[in-house]
Amino acid sequence: MAKNKRFDDYDVAAWLAFYDAHPGYHRSVGAEGDPPADPPADPPADPPADPPADPPKFDWGESRSLFAGDDDKHAQQLERFTTAADFGKAYFDLQARAHSGDLLKPLPDKATDDDVKHYREQQGIPLDPKEYLDELPDGLVIGENDLPFMQEMVEETHDANFTKPQMHRMIKWYNGFVEKADADRHEDDEKLREQNEDIFREEWGSDFRSNTNRIDSLIEGQFGKVGQIFRDARLANGIPLMSEPGIVRGLISMARVINPGIKLVEGGGDPMQSLEDEIKKIEELMRTDRPAYNADEKMQERYRNLLDAKIDQESRGKAA
Repeated sequence: MAKNKRFDDYDVAAWLAFYDAHPGYHRSVGAEGDPPADPPADPPADPPADPPADPPKFDWGESRSLFAGDDDKHAQQLERFTTAADFGKAYFDLQARAHSGDLLKPLPDKATDDDVKHYREQQGIPLDPKEYLDELPDGLVIGENDLPFMQEMVEETHDANFTKPQMHRMIKWYNGFVEKADADRHEDDEKLREQNEDIFREEWGSDFRSNTNRIDSLIEGQFGKVGQIFRDARLANGIPLMSEPGIVRGLISMARVINPGIKLVEGGGDPMQSLEDEIKKIEELMRTDRPAYNADEKMQERYRNLLDAKIDQESRGKAA
């Protein structure tokens, strides 16, 4: 067995450094001069402490009592909330309403000018009603015909303290209402026009076009440049004037009395002689080339108009 090294054989400086680093370490050197044993390992850590107990469960019923205290009314109000989450939601909703201005006090009955100004500033209400018409939504533009109405409306709504979004919503609704009303009226007018045309095509037969021309000439001759105003006029019930059968019948009767020739005869000279000459010319064609006359619908219509004009002229001469 190998002989143990004596203490003198070890590096003394190294051991002194070890003792300086481990002041609590003490061990005697054996009789044989054996060196101290290796330093002990680190002592075991303390055993873990017992885990904490589970926190007490939240009881909303008990919490309601804490919130209400001794106030029975508050306790009754809190009973409306079945869970703490319901109560929290109601609280945050109330906060949101407060920040949005929904909970502002209304104006008193006898509010001063300063009261009104302060209220409008808080609510975002324009101080000048003309500001309602600025920055309209969806690119809306108020037409020249609608502007007087809109200006009067914003004055009224400003007195009622409408907010700008509320006013813009009303303007948008009004614009849509007018557009729909115009479209509906146009559709109704077209239906009436078609019904009227069906009535007089059946009533006048082949004279429909000539009678229509007579009425056009009458309106042009009697009203001139304002003739279109007459055509666009409406009755008290909203029906277009020219879509009322009774009006149309009256106009054709007037046309036959006031302007029987309806420009059937061109140029100067004696109108009756011109009528007679043109009638004879067409009748000559009827005798010599009846197929050509029968194929020419415009000539046939012209012939009928000439005969009507001749009868009207003769009737006026007898009346005179």
